[in-house]
Amino acid sequence: MSTYWDLTVLVVPPLVALVVVGLLVWSGYLWRNRDEDEFTGFAIALWAVSFVVVVATLLAFYPYEARFHQWRPVSGTVQQVTSRLIGEDKSTNQVFLVQIAGHDYRVDDTRGAGLKAGDQVSLMCRDTWEYAAAAGTVCRWGGSVVNR
Repeated sequence: MSTYWDLTVLVVPPLVALVVVGLLVWSGYLWRNRDEDEFTGFAIALWAVSFVVVVATLLAFYPYEARFHQWRPVSGTVQQVTSRLIGEDKSTNQVFLVQIAGHDYRVDDTRGAGLKAGDQVSLMCRDTWEYAAAAGTVCRWGGSVVNR
């Protein structure tokens, strides 16, 4: 298995670039053809909106290390599986904490319920960042399980 970029990294930056280029072209057209003061103000507002969109996009992708934006393969023998119930807004979500080679991986997939110690498993994982907390690892199902 190989490493894959997260879909948001592949989709959002090109879309933002298209929007910003469109806004800048539109504001440039208004600036060149300004006959009234209202179009001058509107052109400046479009420049400001473009700047805000770029800054917001840069902030949304923080941290900038690839490990937070790439799905990487993790395979090994399951040492331990525990379940956690996590409250989210007005609902509850069940996740599974799978320990492989002494490292804990959060599996957000109900197939994690079938795992037990000694199983061989393949997961696709990426690190997650949260303010004022240690980075964790979130995984999706990556392939087959060999039960022992």
